[in-house]
Amino acid sequence: MESIDKKYTFWQLLGEFKVEIPIIQRDYAQGRENVKTKQIRDNFLDKILAAIDDENSILEKKSLDLDFVYGSAADNKFIPLDGQQRLTTLFLLHWYVASLTDNLQANKQILLNFSYETRISSREFCHALINSNLNIGNETLSSQLKDCSWFFLSWSKDPTIKAMLVMLDAIHSKLQHVVKAKHWQALTEERIITFQFLDMNHENLQLTDELYVKMNARGKALTDFENFKAWVEQFIDEKNYIIKVEDWKTKFDKDWTDLFWNYKDGDNHLIDEEFMRFFNGMVLNQYAAGFKGNIDKDEIYKKNVQALSAKKENGQEVYIPISIYLDIQAFSEASVNDIFQTLEFIKGNKNQDINTSLSGIKFYTPEESIFESFIQGDITYPDRLRFYALSQVLIKNEISIESNPLTLQRWMRFIRNLIENTTIDSAETFSRAINSITSILANKNVFNNLYEYLSDVNTVITGFDGNQIKEEKLKALLIHNSQNTEWEAYIIEAENHPMFRGNIGFLLPENRESEFTKFISRKNVAFRLFNKDGVNEKFGRSSNLLGRLLLAMGLGLQNDELWLGGKQQYWKGHLKNAHYIPFIVKAIDLLLDADDESYSDILNANLNVAGLESWKEHLVNNPRLFKEYTYYGRIKKDWRGINLYQQEKFNANVNAILIENNRNEVITELLKEGQYKLVNPHIIKCENFYAGDKIELRNKKIILSFGQNKVKIYQLNEESKDGILIAETSFLEGSEVLLESINEHLTHSINFSEA
Repeated sequence: MESIDKKYTFWQLLGEFKVEIPIIQRDYAQGRENVKTKQIRDNFLDKILAAIDDENSILEKKSLDLDFVYGSAADNKFIPLDGQQRLTTLFLLHWYVASLTDNLQANKQILLNFSYETRISSREFCHALINSNLNIGNETLSSQLKDCSWFFLSWSKDPTIKAMLVMLDAIHSKLQHVVKAKHWQALTEERIITFQFLDMNHENLQLTDELYVKMNARGKALTDFENFKAWVEQFIDEKNYIIKVEDWKTKFDKDWTDLFWNYKDGDNHLIDEEFMRFFNGMVLNQYAAGFKGNIDKDEIYKKNVQALSAKKENGQEVYIPISIYLDIQAFSEASVNDIFQTLEFIKGNKNQDINTSLSGIKFYTPEESIFESFIQGDITYPDRLRFYALSQVLIKNEISIESNPLTLQRWMRFIRNLIENTTIDSAETFSRAINSITSILANKNVFNNLYEYLSDVNTVITGFDGNQIKEEKLKALLIHNSQNTEWEAYIIEAENHPMFRGNIGFLLPENRESEFTKFISRKNVAFRLFNKDGVNEKFGRSSNLLGRLLLAMGLGLQNDELWLGGKQQYWKGHLKNAHYIPFIVKAIDLLLDADDESYSDILNANLNVAGLESWKEHLVNNPRLFKEYTYYGRIKKDWRGINLYQQEKFNANVNAILIENNRNEVITELLKEGQYKLVNPHIIKCENFYAGDKIELRNKKIILSFGQNKVKIYQLNEESKDGILIAETSFLEGSEVLLESINEHLTHSINFSEA
């Protein structure tokens, strides 16, 4: 029986049929201008060029098979149902090579056998292209074609023509300086580039299940990972790498697939995205860890890091073209082995062994394991660093989790503490941190003797928060050098507090190891004062007892502001801030010997306002000011003075409460006299405090307009409803002086007007 599928070249197809792309087909897509299509386009052209440029004899040349092209053939006309994209690219390639090798005129009639029926404009463009006598120059080919008299401007709006122009530019870029007569010969006389031609009208065609599978496979696009996996396997084979993991190709489809299957996407039940995130993440970590240049000044490096870690608006990662991997020289033999060995270390039950080993350490991530965080779409720089620190000790030390659980726990706890207490939110901060981890692990046997390494006065660590580094060295010293073996367990307990997250320097005693009992007592008090959300409600938002106590103890502004509300992020910062720590420790030490029930009584008993500045006195004595009239206890000094900010953003605080000067006292005294009424709706529930930049008091004759530092006095009359300015005076000198001044101005003004 005659075979229903034959191997054809494009030139052979045009010699037998008129090829018409039907109107039901989509527009030409291989010329689309996006990263993924560009990669597909470049790879396709590179393969074609390699095939037609082969210097071997015809018998030794490797042919390029383009898989199935199928459709309906009748009356010397072929209408493709699948293969439009490849056929169009081959048409453009044949036209280009024919033009540069002086073969266009002699072969026009054959090339005219290719046509588009999707749009009249597409068909006319193809015909015009063949009939043109363009002398191709160095400029982009699309610009040269658009300058031709036969090119209609309206064609630029045809998506198929636009895509063809992009493809022609790509062909021109790759072939302009290399095209020779042999390339035309390879395309037209040698069977170098072929495809399996399938006529759906063939009398012997039987649509078996196997054929349907083949046809459907052609119509279904490969996923990003399937394309990537095929490329990786080919790349490794071409490089002749020595891979340490045996049967690594098989493991892609078995062992490693089983590993990722445990973390499959809940929506589509696929693991392709998780696989890709793992490889992308490993490449980024390896690239950043191996960079030796100036992190802050090398713009190309920073752009590459940003490209490899970029995300869409929905937080999901973007597609990474293979060209970026090649540009940064990813997938060296060493890096490929590291990637595969990492997969080997965490496959099967090994990942669960790691999770069990680290169960005593909290990493504060939504996912249950460090590996799972690394392959999620919302991965962060800290997630990348945690997995890098884990994977490197697994690879470099070739440790057995079962025999070294404590060693791994100590290492990852140390890394957790550094990462949690360092701001890592940019290419620069990420790079410094990952280079620091690499540098630490470069020290011989550091993994197995971490505390000894950190206790050494000569050990220098950079790339993370300096204060946290000092704290880690101090804790290691206490654990390593002390005779008390309980230090480590209690330090870990304190570090695991959901707000402290490894930062417990404020709890460590001044006399170090001799005050172990004091450390335990401070830890216990701190656990009662703070919870995962910040200050315990009993001492925080409801009364702001702790914040008011710090003010009573002498805490002042830092950079013209304070945050003393209950929000976690602010208090977490305070526990690392030398401006706040002495006062927080002093407050904790007040409660060392107290029971839980007496905490509030002790703290209230120490709210001493004697000698305090007036604004501090107001806040200490009026807990409602904090609770109801500040944004998480925000106090800020600006051009108006010291204010209570009720909104996070500065420009939203037109109704801030000024508490530094005497304005509130003066307004209160004037209202007590009963001669004035408050015009603006800025009186608040907390008695004797007023909000706003401008506050007005009125009676039938006078308007008193209070600004930030001055009061303006207006006299009302029939001619002006807003009044006439008769005087202004400062109220910084005190309420009594100001009241006397106002009354004096009013008396003088009234006497003057009566005279």
